[in-house]
Amino acid sequence: MKNKMVKLTENKKKEIRKKPNKFLWNLSIRYRTYCITETILNKKYKLPSLYLQTLKLALSTEKDDD
Repeated sequence: MKNKMVKLTENKKKEIRKKPNKFLWNLSIRYRTYCITETILNKKYKLPSLYLQTLKLALSTEKDDD
C-alpha cells in the first residue's frame, strides 16, 4: 500500500497563511493518529508529505505577517 501524494491547492495555501495555528493543530492531531496507525500496521512511520508541506508553509508565514 503506497502513500498517495497530495498537493496543496492555492486556496488551501491562502487559508493556511491566514490561520497557521489552526492548521498546525489539526495536523498535529492527524499526524499523531497517522503515526499510531502506521506503527501498528508497519512497525514504522514516515512524515506524510502534506504534513511537511503545511508545516513549512505555516512556519514560514508566521514570521512575516503583512
